Amino acid sequence: MIVNAVAHRDYSILGTDIMVKIFDNHYVVESPGILPGMVRIDNIRQMHFSRNPKIVEFMREYKLVKEFGEGVDRMFREMAEVGNPAPEYKQVEFMVKVKLTSVLRDEDETVEKGTLKIPEKSTLETEDGQGKGQKTRKWPESGPEKTVEKTVEKTVEKTVEKITRIIKENPTITIKELSLLLSLTRRGVEEQIKSLKAKGIIRRVGPDKGGHWEVIVQDEKEVKQ
Repeated sequence: MIVNAVAHRDYSILGTDIMVKIFDNHYVVESPGILPGMVRIDNIRQMHFSRNPKIVEFMREYKLVKEFGEGVDRMFREMAEVGNPAPEYKQVEFMVKVKLTSVLRDEDETVEKGTLKIPEKSTLETEDGQGKGQKTRKWPESGPEKTVEKTVEKTVEKTVEKITRIIKENPTITIKELSLLLSLTRRGVEEQIKSLKAKGIIRRVGPDKGGHWEVIVQDEKEVKQ
């Protein structure tokens, strides 16, 4: 997202800059200028247009760009692979905004025991759209609640696998280093470590400073068995 913003922003617009806004569960990149050429939000994965070809060529030489025109599509694919929502593109006046959201959040926010909280009832408006005669219904068994629950569980499983693999490769790794590698908050990593220790999957040998981690069980499924 940031590479695209630098490569494709409209540098004729003065008085504003590329903005990167970081939040607990998502971040937003704002780039001055509307979408270039024939590129639109509904065809952004297929349509490619280079507003600043010399900048793109320069960034490719420094390996910031892998292939021309593939960055946006790759971003959509990689977000889907880890169970996250698709990138959200918005064009507001002279600014393009892109939002990336993570399903995996801190325990005190929206995830509880691996399940994303979604209200059991959903309000449906009548055809007149005025809110009269509103009805409520529960989500069906195969509806959004079940789908999101499975998505979060898979994301958590992948995080656990990554933590055990990283610890096995680098037993002296710190919480801060794990946080950076996993793109999680320090608190999120600490909760995962606490859970893994409680399940007997990993353990700490020695003090916090100078000690190391040890993987006892390679797969969480072995503990359940």
